[in-house]
Formats: sequence, C-alpha cells, structure tokens
Amino acid sequence: LFRGPQDPALLGPYRPPGRGPFPAVIICPGGDYRFLAPYEAYPVAHKFCEAGYVAYVLRYRLVSCGHAFPAQLHDLTVALSMVRSNPDVDAGKVVLCGFSAGGHLAGAAARLPKRIRPAASVLVYPAVDCEGWAEESGQGQPSTDWSLHLPQCMDSAAPATFVVASHGDSVCPPAGHSDLLVKALRKNGTPVSYVVGNHGEHGFGIADWWFRPCRFWLQGMWRELEGVDSVEKLGRPPKQHRGIKSKTPSPAKPAPQTFPPYPAASTLTVVRRPVVDLH
Repeated sequence: LFRGPQDPALLGPYRPPGRGPFPAVIICPGGDYRFLAPYEAYPVAHKFCEAGYVAYVLRYRLVSCGHAFPAQLHDLTVALSMVRSNPDVDAGKVVLCGFSAGGHLAGAAARLPKRIRPAASVLVYPAVDCEGWAEESGQGQPSTDWSLHLPQCMDSAAPATFVVASHGDSVCPPAGHSDLLVKALRKNGTPVSYVVGNHGEHGFGIADWWFRPCRFWLQGMWRELEGVDSVEKLGRPPKQHRGIKSKTPSPAKPAPQTFPPYPAASTLTVVRRPVVDLH
C-alpha cells in the first residue's frame, strides 16, 4: 500500500460513534518522501478516532516515484478541501498531523492561502532543514526545489501548532529542526506547545506521553473557538505540557466552494477501507 501505487489517495474516513459534526485530522506519515511509514498512519488514525475525530490518512505522491515537490503540497490542499466537504466534519476544526517528512509537508501548509490552511497542526519530529533531500535529489530523483525552510514559512497567520521532539533523535535533532520552528512560531505570536525531552530515537510514532497533552491542547483550542473556558470544562492538562497561550482571532469557517481548482494529477480518491491497489 505505501510503497506500491503512485496515485495520491485519502484513506478513510475513520469515524467516531455518535452524531457529528466532529473535528477531523489528516495524517501525513513520514518516510523521507521516498515511502510512507505504516506505523505513522493507521495507528495514529485509530488514536484520533478514539478521541472523537474523523480521521484520514493521506497517501501523498513520492519523490522516489518521480513526483517533485510541491506536488505533495497540492495533494494535501485537495485533501483539505475534500475533508471539509464531509458533512460529518466541522470545517473550522480540521487538523494536520505529520511525522518527519510528513511533518515537513504538514508544516508547509502554512504557505497556503489563509482560507485553506488548517485550524491547527501537530508536528512530530518534523524535518525542517531539507539539505539532505537536496543532496539526494541528484541521485535519480526528479529536479526538486528543497529550499522550503519551514521557519521561513511561518507568518502571523500560521496555524496553532503542537510540536513533539526528542533529544535522542539523530535524524531530526531538535537543535537543527523543531527548535528553529518553535522559535519562528513564537516570534510571530502563534499559539504553540512544545513537548521535547529524552524520548528516544527518531520514529517513535504515536505514544500516550505526547498524545494525551496534545488532545487536551486541541480541546482547549476548540473551546476557545466556541467561547468556553477550556480549563473549567475539561480540567487542567499536565503543567509541563501547557505550552504558550497567545490570543489570536478565531479563524472564519471556510467555504469549500471557494477552493481553487488544482491539476487533475492531484485529484484524490476517497476509499472506505484500506486497499492494496486503487487502479
């Protein structure tokens, strides 16, 4: 599934029980833009679904299959439009959750038009510095501009962001990646929560130690949008994970019909269950 078909696809939805609309999450697995890691896909979708989210996994096109960046950003843009058009989804509460290279892709959504950007982003050991990909692109890879440096994408309208990193990460060490991103977000006054510590090597995937504070943080975001005191209604999350509180205007609920058309090559297919081949 994650190394075979090249067409982009939106896998899911995983829908929680009860009456919607629900917040939604689009999960962008990592894999160096050469493959997609399964353990950063369905297990994450199940966890978000249990927390009350309509969950999707984005199978974006890969550089290793001849699709140069920003084709992947086009796939993500179409996915955002499709998810917002789901009547079970609250279009103003769509979250991106990306891991590693998928974190780079989810973070790059900050360069999209404001009406298209997600309400919030969850970036787990995100790749910020793309020099390694630039070096590899000359080895049988398509010509790709890897100059997109995530901290440079962040403006005052960047989505509220929850960042997870580990000092034991040798692939995307915080000092060269997430630290720079968080610094840029804080400089622009973007609401950000940063969970960083000695949590092991790159690729730990979904884990309760970061997902629980992330869930509280997102619930607080939604309560703010609805004008409800999140601490009073939800209880106080662990102190070390509260992050920075910053007041920003509530984003307007986007209208799906305002989304610009994208090339046919970026059209995604919604499937109701995981499949091996979408052709």
